[in-house]
Amino acid sequence: MHKYVRRGYVLAITGLMLVLSGCASSHMDTLTQAPKIVSAPEPDKAVMVFYRPGIMGAAFSSPVFDITDDVPVLVGILTAGHRVAYSSPPGRRRFLVASETVKALDADLAAGKVYYARVTAHFGWAKPRFSIDPTLGDPGDELEQSAWQGLTPEAIQWGHETESDIRNKRALLQKKEENGLVPPFLPASAGH
Repeated sequence: MHKYVRRGYVLAITGLMLVLSGCASSHMDTLTQAPKIVSAPEPDKAVMVFYRPGIMGAAFSSPVFDITDDVPVLVGILTAGHRVAYSSPPGRRRFLVASETVKALDADLAAGKVYYARVTAHFGWAKPRFSIDPTLGDPGDELEQSAWQGLTPEAIQWGHETESDIRNKRALLQKKEENGLVPPFLPASAGH
C-alpha cells in the first residue's frame, strides 16, 4: 500500500511541475533561430544574451529586468535550458533577476558588441533562488544547448504589471549595496 501512495505523490508532484513549467514559459515564444541582433548588433546598441543552462528549478521561471532607468524593462522570462537576447543602449547598465532573493549584475556595455550572462538556479526555501553572473569567456556548450526565446505581448504586459514590485526589489538591492554587497560586474572588454 505504501508504494502506491508514494507513486501517487511522485505522479502528483511531476504533474504539478509540468503545469507550472507550462505556465512559466507561456509568456515566451520559442524561436527557431538566433535573433539577428546577436550576429549583427546595431552599431549604436549593445546586445546582452542571458542564458539558463541545466534543469535545476525547471518548474520555475526566472524573470530578468533591465533596471538601469526609472522604468524597469523586462528582458525575458527564462526557463531552464533557454536563452534570450536583449538590445540595450551602451554604457553602464544594471540587470536584475527576480526570485526569492534579489540578485543583480552591473555591466559596462560597448556599442556593437555582444555580452553573455548566466542565470543559475540554487536551492531556496519555497522555490529556487536565482543568481546572475557575467560570462567573461566563451559560454560554449552551455549556451549552445539552450533554445532561444522571445518576448510575447503577454510577457511585455506582465512586465508592465510588475513594475512596482521590481522597483521595490531595486530599492532592496540598493540597501544591500549600502551594507557592502556589490553585484558582480561585466566589463566592456568581455564583449564579442
